[in-house]
Amino acid sequence: MIISQPFSTKSSRFSILIKPLLAIGALHDLLGSLHGPLEVLHGCLVPLHSHLGTLHGRLKPLHGYLGTLHGRLGTLHGFLGTLHGLLQTLHGCLEPLQFSIS
Repeated sequence: MIISQPFSTKSSRFSILIKPLLAIGALHDLLGSLHGPLEVLHGCLVPLHSHLGTLHGRLKPLHGYLGTLHGRLGTLHGFLGTLHGLLQTLHGCLEPLQFSIS
């Protein structure tokens, strides 16, 4: 029993040191196994990002042109609305004269 006591203590100390190292090794293996698939995913996403950037670059001027067109059509709409209002006012002024002429 005296001999097994120091061995038990050494074994306990050894276990305290080795268990965290085993856990770190297992974590390292897990992360290492994820590295390859993540690298493949990254390889797929980089060209997609590039294509989306190109598409964005081509659509951005179109957005500007459509915004300009929208503004000009809005101005035309406002002008025609004003003209419509003036013609309605003129019609309202001239309508009583039509009855007085007949």
